[in-house]
Amino acid sequence: GQNEDALEQAVLERLGELGWETISGLDEELGADGTLGRDSESEPVLTYRLRDALAELNPDVPGGALDLAVDELCQPRSGMDKVRANRAVWDLLREGARVTVPNDDGSDETFRVRFVDWDDPGANQWLAVSQFWMDGLPAESEGRKRPDVIGFVNGIPLLFVELKAPHVNVKEAYTKNVTDYRAQIPALFWFNGLLLLSNGPDTKIGSTHATWEHFAEWKKVHDESEPGQLSLDVALEAIAGPARLLDIVENFTAFIEMPGGLVKAVAKNHQYLGVNNPLNAYQELEGGDGRLGVFWHTQGSG
Repeated sequence: GQNEDALEQAVLERLGELGWETISGLDEELGADGTLGRDSESEPVLTYRLRDALAELNPDVPGGALDLAVDELCQPRSGMDKVRANRAVWDLLREGARVTVPNDDGSDETFRVRFVDWDDPGANQWLAVSQFWMDGLPAESEGRKRPDVIGFVNGIPLLFVELKAPHVNVKEAYTKNVTDYRAQIPALFWFNGLLLLSNGPDTKIGSTHATWEHFAEWKKVHDESEPGQLSLDVALEAIAGPARLLDIVENFTAFIEMPGGLVKAVAKNHQYLGVNNPLNAYQELEGGDGRLGVFWHTQGSG
């Protein structure tokens, strides 16, 4: 509806201010020189953008090794448990891929290929795509889906945004859309870092496979003492600014083995600020195991 369209434009505008390039995927042309840089709607990764980014990030690695790294990241993972698939991708994104290619003299050489520059957000490509078409695998799918906004870092879909009109309860973005997308276009979620659901005044953030009760508000950007604001703008600045998104995905995400299987947890707003606020960070870190570990004492971290 009209309200939702206005909200989507507001999201794209805000992401633009935060440093993202924005584009509509509604009338996407496929192919290397296409709108987004992929060959098929069933591809969750914009492989041509990824390949270009890898050449920039790994100037000393031969092209054949970069091609192998793309293949390793983008390989089908439908046979895996969905959370383990998400962790396999997360490990690759954080550690890079180790690929071996033959030299001219017949000997093998191994390279480490970086997918993301975690230390310099500006060294990565940031692209937010509205109306991104995703076609599920035929065996699992009822066909094409079109999430509202997907944020791609170097062509990798790390951020997922689903919007509702202001008069609609934001929970419907979860119950009607997210659960459907997870079932129908699972490949998109192998790569996901964070989900943001909003109807404008009410915005919730959750991890890739979190249940609704683990979604939480992010009302503060820098400091616990800020007046909490229920606004999409605040949440976007808090989690979708390039430095922020990379920090949360790299350092404030944990995969925990639970009796029911592997669970992915992402820090909540107060936990993130508590650790990153230098005044009290050192007290929290006396546990000695670095930044992670700090907030897992909170029961049921989402």
